[in-house]
Amino acid sequence: LAYFTAKHAFAPIILSMTRENNNLYFYVINDTLKTLNGSIHVRVIDIHGNIHVKKIIKAHVKANSKSIFNDSRLKNYANKNSTDLFIVAEFIVKQKIIVRNFFFFCPLGKLKLTVPNVAVHAKKMKKNTIELSLVSDCFTPAVKISTDEPSDYSENYLHLLPHEKQKITVTPHQKIKRLKITIRGINFKKSIVSNPVLG
Repeated sequence: LAYFTAKHAFAPIILSMTRENNNLYFYVINDTLKTLNGSIHVRVIDIHGNIHVKKIIKAHVKANSKSIFNDSRLKNYANKNSTDLFIVAEFIVKQKIIVRNFFFFCPLGKLKLTVPNVAVHAKKMKKNTIELSLVSDCFTPAVKISTDEPSDYSENYLHLLPHEKQKITVTPHQKIKRLKITIRGINFKKSIVSNPVLG
């Protein structure tokens, strides 16, 4: 978990959000050598996936710089204290999501979460590697994966948006025949045995 938290924190392009002076501000840090012309897509969503507000903010970020953006139409949410709403923001360049981040109006553990129905599909990609596809019927935060054998993961801390598929690859360190995979979040736990056989 610490590795993936650090990986996100030190990524070359970072999107963050703050509440200051009765406004919501979006920060884009660009540590690359290229100027980025894109947009910040902002959605205010509830835990069931209903979109309450949707805005697009144009974003021009010079190389090796930080830029700040805000939209007065989101001002009503600057002082919001909600246990069932949250913000998801995506910095998009040329129709590609470069980075996504979440902003919560309360501590994550105080969200009014329901027990999700998480569908998991495991598929063999190449020798000794499994691709997991995860889909939840409601917002499922802080999802982590563990296995009964030491393994590498393409990602191991994520928030599942309702009905959106997320893919993760799992590669055991040793060649094995089968792999038990446990997927857990704040409000659920699910274990599967990978199929087809690895090796």
